[in-house]
Amino acid sequence: MITSLTIKLKFFCIVLLFLFAGMPGLVAQDKSKAKQDSSAVVPMNKPALTKPVDPSGLKPSVNKSLTPATTVKKRTQTRPPDLTVAYRKPATNYLASKDRYSNGQLKEKGDSINGLKEGVWIVYDRNGAMTGKVTYVKGVKEGESIEYFDDGAVKETGKIVNDKYEGQVTSYFNNGQIFFQRWYLNGIQDSIWTWNYENGKASKIVHYTNGKLNGEYIENFESGQLKIKATYLNGKLEGDYVKYFASGQERRTCSYLNGKRNGELIQYTEDGKVAYKQEYELGVGGKIK
Repeated sequence: MITSLTIKLKFFCIVLLFLFAGMPGLVAQDKSKAKQDSSAVVPMNKPALTKPVDPSGLKPSVNKSLTPATTVKKRTQTRPPDLTVAYRKPATNYLASKDRYSNGQLKEKGDSINGLKEGVWIVYDRNGAMTGKVTYVKGVKEGESIEYFDDGAVKETGKIVNDKYEGQVTSYFNNGQIFFQRWYLNGIQDSIWTWNYENGKASKIVHYTNGKLNGEYIENFESGQLKIKATYLNGKLEGDYVKYFASGQERRTCSYLNGKRNGELIQYTEDGKVAYKQEYELGVGGKIK
């Protein structure tokens, strides 16, 4: 009995010794394995980066394929509108070679916008004296127009619309007396046109309709004595035609039809005697009597 118990105790002691002897190796083996496993694990939120070296050896480069993508916000800058594009100050004193006389004297001077005359332009003669002022709008004459004599006195005034005279235009003698008054409608001769002598008496009075002479036609001597009296119809002489001497004596009488002499023509001497007579038919004259 005692021998059997002794054998069992010995066997138990041998097992315990074996277990205690192998424990440190197992623990070391487990620690080594855990260390290897931890070095192989790569965190998901921090991808491994590699830094390849530039073959030139001058500058390291970054492998962009392994770099996390990032979005770069562009900065925008608000600028005030460029007012010089919408409006440009007119260039003053527009000069060009074509605007000069052969002696180099300036012909005209004014402002221009985009190469087109704008505003009031001053016109000069070849000696540099101002001869006129013309108003332009986008390169076209539009507005008041004035011409001057060499001494600066007004020579002519009028209004221009779309590069043509419109309404009344008045020309003057150097002493300020009216020399010529005329009218335009849509740029065409219209109404009464009158010329005067420098003494103020009428030299000629005619009537226009749509650019053609229509109505009474009068010419006078400087004394005011009648010189010619006739009638026009659509730009052609029509009816009686009488011409006078300065004394008032008739000089010639005849008739017109559609602008041609038609009927008897009588020529007088200054003392009132008949010089000759001639019959006409639609412009064809017969024998002188």
